[in-house]
Amino acid sequence: MKNSLLIFFLFCIQITWAQKTLIPYKNGKLWGYANETGHIIITPKYDSVALFSKEGKSLAIVSENKKMGVIDENGKEILPNIYKKIEHLEERRMYGTKSKSFFAEKENGMLDLYSEDRKINSDIQKIKTVAGNFILVQKNNKLGLYDDDGKEILPIVYNQIDYVKSDNYSRETIQYRISSDQETQYIFLKLTERDRYSNIYNSVGPPPPNGNELQEISKKHQLEITKCVDGNSHCIYKTKNKFGYINLETNQRLKAEYDDLQIQSTFKNFYLIAKKDNKTALLDVSGAILLPFDMMDLSVKQSFAEIEKDNKKGFYFFDSKKTISPKYNAVKGYLYEDYIEVVNDILLKRLYDKDSKDWFYVGSNGIVYKSIN
Repeated sequence: MKNSLLIFFLFCIQITWAQKTLIPYKNGKLWGYANETGHIIITPKYDSVALFSKEGKSLAIVSENKKMGVIDENGKEILPNIYKKIEHLEERRMYGTKSKSFFAEKENGMLDLYSEDRKINSDIQKIKTVAGNFILVQKNNKLGLYDDDGKEILPIVYNQIDYVKSDNYSRETIQYRISSDQETQYIFLKLTERDRYSNIYNSVGPPPPNGNELQEISKKHQLEITKCVDGNSHCIYKTKNKFGYINLETNQRLKAEYDDLQIQSTFKNFYLIAKKDNKTALLDVSGAILLPFDMMDLSVKQSFAEIEKDNKKGFYFFDSKKTISPKYNAVKGYLYEDYIEVVNDILLKRLYDKDSKDWFYVGSNGIVYKSIN
């Protein structure tokens, strides 16, 4: 009985630990971490912080006094702040996670390689990500391969390691040519499930109807249909230069009273962007007003609606139904898209007031993760 209670207690501890949520929190110019409600857990004292890794031990890279180190989610120092630069071996942006291994650059330019808190190699000259998400490392002018979790794939004994081709049919293996002092050979390396399916293909629904099809739909329903989506079930109709919405399957409709009406879809639902008297609102297809007619512009993304008013941005998050008022600017990331990051199902946006370098996080739970000065 005692053993059973002990196992249950340890299991509960493990679950609690796994569910811990820490989000970077800014106080003035310094960074720390808060829980999902905005309560500070790790006191802000760092010049910059990163999100905690989700795989393996929960670790985060931090910077203090122009030096970098690593801490755990209790704030305990795992690597001291002595390194010039620390980066994860592979940022898995598609999955919103970071690999559990990273390299740390010393002042002399040499690199230490870590898997979580364990040093697995040191004094490496160069590190480079190559085909298959493998990590090519150079040490003492010899080459080797690691995977992005820090596991050695090929020892550092080769003069050349060159990618040859992928198995495009099965997508299970990738071929490399390796040369040592003794021989040159061709080998096949097995890809992980994650790396085999690293491309995400957007599903494509049926194409919108052409002009002739719209005429037939309009004639059948005795309405002037101007646009349909989703297999012609969700449609916009026009009456006396005003626009309304109709679901042709259920015959649910909204009165034609808008100057303009657009159907926008996410993976889950359909929404309407309505314009009236040069103002824009967001509606659901039942006609409920999610955002009032007070916006200059709206655009619907997959998880949120982006609001613009007086050249400032805000957001409405569909799942939480929380609104961030349009009074911020958004930090641009890759290909000039806004940064989007996720911590335990909380969507995070990087925003700033005036200076883009003085940015902070806001969450889809409606919390602004910074102190109010």
